[in-house]
Amino acid sequence: MSKWHVVYPVASSGKRQSPIDIETGKAQLNPCLKPIKVKYGAGCCKTVVNTGDSFRVDVDDTNSCFTGGALGDGSVFKLVQFHAHWGTAAGAKGSEHTVNGKLYPAELHLVHWNTKYGNVGEALTKPDGLAVIGIFLDIGDEDHPEVEKVIKGFGDIRFRNMTHNYQVEIDPTKFLPDDMSFWHYEGSLTTPPLFESVLWHVLRTPIAVSKRQLDAMASLRIGSCQEKDPSCIVNNFRPPVPVGENRAVSLFTGEANNEVEALKKEVKELKDAIAGLKVDFGRNVGRN
Repeated sequence: MSKWHVVYPVASSGKRQSPIDIETGKAQLNPCLKPIKVKYGAGCCKTVVNTGDSFRVDVDDTNSCFTGGALGDGSVFKLVQFHAHWGTAAGAKGSEHTVNGKLYPAELHLVHWNTKYGNVGEALTKPDGLAVIGIFLDIGDEDHPEVEKVIKGFGDIRFRNMTHNYQVEIDPTKFLPDDMSFWHYEGSLTTPPLFESVLWHVLRTPIAVSKRQLDAMASLRIGSCQEKDPSCIVNNFRPPVPVGENRAVSLFTGEANNEVEALKKEVKELKDAIAGLKVDFGRNVGRN
């Protein structure tokens, strides 16, 4: 990572690189943000592959749909894949985003592409081409049922480039917490080529997975099965980069945005009432 800037100059010269440390005191409520709405088709998760730096679950995006959030009215994004970043089996934490300097044990990324572009390859380089939902993973006492379905395939992908075809239905919506409030900012991919094309939606509420499940991620190997005792994939996260002076982090909580919408409705009703009074006044003047 320390030499990424040599091959990818945007790593050091970019204006919207990711991840960042989210300073909650500086995040501003944004009435333009909407609730996140997602739908993923049954059986959409087809295969999982060991990429050598994480696992990646590839998705059939035919029936998937992500709207709302910071995507803008009429915008539709589709889920293409999800993966994670973590620390070590020894307990080191490895989320990419931090909150007031706090690291979480791991972070799951649901990657979506903007359907106004022809395909995910074209969307990849556009400023609004991708939207990622980031979910912090915390350690709990029990296995996470849907995460368990994902790691059941890890026995077949111990080494790099190995794949596993899922025979069970995995529903990515079950990775989402009940509280869908989020932070939003404009950022980038966190791995090369680091394109500055991501509309980030980092959920404020983590989900709980077991230590055994995190250990299963950290037991995947960087190298191929032909290599002698390849190392495990650990600390596969990029540390936070500076937010910069011209980049804002906004906040959606639901409640506050509902209050804003209610106020907008009251203002509209008041304007309509005033317009009605003007009409009535004009008619009365005309009669006199």
